[in-house]
Amino acid sequence: MFKLEDKVVAKEVSASILKLILSATPGGAFINEYIEIRSRIKQERFNNFVSQLSEYLTNNKIEANANLKMEDFGDLFESVLRRVTATKSAEKHSRFRDILLNFMENAEVEIDEAEIFLDLANDLNDIAVIILKHHKILKREFSEKNTRLYKLEQNLPVLNGKVVREMALKEKGVANDFDVVNLQRLDTDLTIKKLKVEIKELDAIKMPSFYNLDEYTFLYYKQILLSKGLLKDNFAGNTIGGSPFIYMTITEFGEKFIDFILRA
Repeated sequence: MFKLEDKVVAKEVSASILKLILSATPGGAFINEYIEIRSRIKQERFNNFVSQLSEYLTNNKIEANANLKMEDFGDLFESVLRRVTATKSAEKHSRFRDILLNFMENAEVEIDEAEIFLDLANDLNDIAVIILKHHKILKREFSEKNTRLYKLEQNLPVLNGKVVREMALKEKGVANDFDVVNLQRLDTDLTIKKLKVEIKELDAIKMPSFYNLDEYTFLYYKQILLSKGLLKDNFAGNTIGGSPFIYMTITEFGEKFIDFILRA
């Protein structure tokens, strides 16, 4: 019967034989040294990641969801470790850590979906993730602020009319609510100005300068995110003067992805 010990011994023997072959091959010493250096690098990345994960778990209260399947978590953990040893990116290591922690806490994400998110997190660099993150903010806040602005601007003429009427009553020396109504008008006017500034700042998210990128590099990243189903292009193709890759919004899949790979 085949035993695990036999498999381990066979692996060690194979490694030894490989070293012997390399040592007898022209250039083999260099290759052998390279393999050993790469092994040390991967081991160091592995150790640093496990240390980082342990430190985070020690300093933060993490509670695994009651429905967490340990076999699924183990599979995801192995997948994460394979990617950890293959990259030196500290940003990706932090993302991999967050993916593990979010999977522990989130009962709604299945292992297959988590693996898809892990692949995407591994493929995308930090700039792409930042662009996607800000498009999520844009989608969430832009609509809400525009709705508030529209309602306030619709109400402003009504308040102006009330101010005029209350002013007339005040000048006649009769009871009036001028001070209250005028304060409402001033507050509304101030809020409208603030919202317009905030909306303008949000609009900047769609510009390459917001990310310190040139136009072509920004376009490249948007096309990458589009190809992976994380952004969508709202260009209809028949807009007069319109261009593709300008009015882009995050997809529902993109929102779920960014929520899963980044901890709040």
